Amino acid sequence: MRSDNRPSFVFFVAALVLLVVSASAETLVCGASDIEGASASIVCPSDWVIVGIPFVSYGLPTGTCPNYVSEPVCESHTVFGTVASLCVGRNNCSVVQNAEKFGPLGGTCTKVYKRLRLVAQCAPLAPKPSISPLPALPPSHTYACGTAPEWQQTTITCPAGSVVVRIPFASYGLPTGVCPNYAIDPNCHSTAIMHIAASRCLGKKSCTISHPSELNILGDPCYYLNKRITVVVECAPASGLMAQM
Repeated sequence: MRSDNRPSFVFFVAALVLLVVSASAETLVCGASDIEGASASIVCPSDWVIVGIPFVSYGLPTGTCPNYVSEPVCESHTVFGTVASLCVGRNNCSVVQNAEKFGPLGGTCTKVYKRLRLVAQCAPLAPKPSISPLPALPPSHTYACGTAPEWQQTTITCPAGSVVVRIPFASYGLPTGVCPNYAIDPNCHSTAIMHIAASRCLGKKSCTISHPSELNILGDPCYYLNKRITVVVECAPASGLMAQM
């Protein structure tokens, strides 16, 4: 059993470890802390972001970067969610070693000095495409847009006498631009929303789109980031459609 009095030299131990272990398209960066209240920090290369957390452990992990191993008898089960929410999607992050936030661990962990080890996966940001204006429409046609934060809904309504005939743009993620000219963010975009928008809007004068369960089933394009739904529809006179049938 270790003494309750921490040796004075421990305060000179580095509480921050950064090590890039690969120079390929994806890079692993490690962070470490051995002191409660100190921070384990991750910094990706410039213009790169954290895309995953392959390993994180608060307790008695062993090994060296990036090949850490957790100790099951002394391991926090909440630390991964905390680290992911602080780091994923960002260029850098700092995680404070905090027993109250990560614990309680109990068991054989009482009166044992614990440590924090984490490995982050960094990847380069994909270039964001420029916004290309949508083509001009015939005088009787018009664009209508709807956008809403994640977990909220947006209603798109065509002018009187018109219905939705086409969905030129739909994105669930981090689209940029203003109505009706948007661009997807290739780093955070789900293609599932196009099918959902089409099934709910085509042929209708008005439609409401919210964060549907289908998007969760098909995957979250960027975990722990506040996303939004943006949809652009083309409206055309309903009478003209009937005449073409």
